[in-house]
Amino acid sequence: MTHNQAAERLKEEIIADTGRILQEFPQGGASRFTVLIENIKPASSELKTAHGLSIHLERAGKNYLLDTGSGATTFENAALLGKDMAAVEAVFISHGHYDHGGGLARFLKLNRRAKIYLSEAAIRERHFAERKGAIDKNISIDVSLYERYPARFHFVDRVAEIAEGLIVIPAIEQLFTLPGGNANLYRETASGMVRDNFQHEQILVIKDQDGIIVFSGCCHNGILNVIHTVRKHFPETPVKAVLGGFHLLNPDTQQLCETEQAVAALGQKLRAHAIGLYFTGHCTGLEAYAILKKELAGRLLYFHTGLEFTL
Repeated sequence: MTHNQAAERLKEEIIADTGRILQEFPQGGASRFTVLIENIKPASSELKTAHGLSIHLERAGKNYLLDTGSGATTFENAALLGKDMAAVEAVFISHGHYDHGGGLARFLKLNRRAKIYLSEAAIRERHFAERKGAIDKNISIDVSLYERYPARFHFVDRVAEIAEGLIVIPAIEQLFTLPGGNANLYRETASGMVRDNFQHEQILVIKDQDGIIVFSGCCHNGILNVIHTVRKHFPETPVKAVLGGFHLLNPDTQQLCETEQAVAALGQKLRAHAIGLYFTGHCTGLEAYAILKKELAGRLLYFHTGLEFTL
């Protein structure tokens, strides 16, 4: 079996695992999620993949978008999945990287009314990645979109309910170690490039009668810090699920950014939290998933393009 064949087989096994866990989990919640774009998909699917993440959310008869992926492919998939982008009422952008906000250019042409909620720094700062010793890969969201559509953008700088039951937490407390993969990520300042502090990353909390669902696109601030921050704001509320990448994958080498021991230790810490399910993918990577699964068996699911679930 070739390396590519082994990778495809692993993807299919992971997708099957996710389907099995969802079948065992009650699907009667108020929030319906559809993954419009992700790094992987079932081999039989006509949908497309891309490095990025975008999730369509339906609740109380209204439609929302959690990140937009990197470009137009997100919306090609949306059409195939029967999701009308013109009906979307609000968009939440988790942080200022193209693979989560790059699809805004296309979205703003498809939708004339939705408000875009994000950190001001997510679109007004320029963000870069170091590749082969040079800090020259621009991974920013196109700031000209804000210049062309200023009325559509709404900057969140304090805890705010942007729609009924959708609450943005803009400041993530950095109590625990940040992902090692952040080491090659920078932001541009007047004095030059500096390591990104990820103050442009925000959390979305979806509040239902039976608990909350947490979305954090890449967890550059660290998944443990995300959980800690949410718990400070919602100390007694049950957490039904956490959704997002954990930033454990180097997108260039497709290798772990952490040691296997560190990933296993992370899994043990996540297991200790009273959280129903963890949905991850994208920047987590398949290798990290396989390690985390040993610690979170039955509670860890992996995103794929076209995945639908209700919480």
